[in-house]
Amino acid sequence: MHIPAHVPAKDQSRFRNKKGVLSQNVLAACTFDLQFIFIYPGWEGSAAGSRVLKAVLDDPHQNFPCIPEGKYYLVDSGYANMKGFIAPFQGVRYHVHEYRGANQLPRNARELFNHRHSSLSNVIQRSFSLLKTRFPILKLAPQYAVHIQRDIVIAACVLHNYIRRMSEKDWLFSDAERITMDELSDLDENPDMELVASLQEHVAFSLRESIAAEMWNDFINRWDQW
Repeated sequence: MHIPAHVPAKDQSRFRNKKGVLSQNVLAACTFDLQFIFIYPGWEGSAAGSRVLKAVLDDPHQNFPCIPEGKYYLVDSGYANMKGFIAPFQGVRYHVHEYRGANQLPRNARELFNHRHSSLSNVIQRSFSLLKTRFPILKLAPQYAVHIQRDIVIAACVLHNYIRRMSEKDWLFSDAERITMDELSDLDENPDMELVASLQEHVAFSLRESIAAEMWNDFINRWDQW
């Protein structure tokens, strides 16, 4: 996710993202109940998400939440499909709006997988949408030093989690289910596959194919029963 940033002129080329906006790249992971479990802000806007993730995984001091055996994170198409991280199939329709109208039903196992992946992974979009709504400073580029701008993101996420845990009737979280996909902040949709294929990636590809096939078989069996 990109957060607008204010940086000195000498650093602006590094902080300019693919859309030409000065920003800091924020790597985040969250749970399905909209709580952030990892946040790593402060990267230059030009840095690819896959590069940031690789740096985090290569640095044990970052304390990235361990991935239990048999579990995985859902990641978008900007990341490699590898052990512990499941990305959608490339070249297959993915976003929820692509499954509306006459084309609402998935036509094969990969489309069904992508549709369900999209339905689940939009939790990160919802989390950031709520975060920015509660803390509008994240929609701006405050004229503080870069390290302070980075810390503002961290502080906002800590407060976000605290409110989520301690206030069951918070107005913003109460309205979360009514937020539509069209109202959410955009995530990067341009794939950037910097991570090189490895043995772990081959294992992950097999896992993704097997999950998709199992989903499809269950989907077809349900239709046959009708």
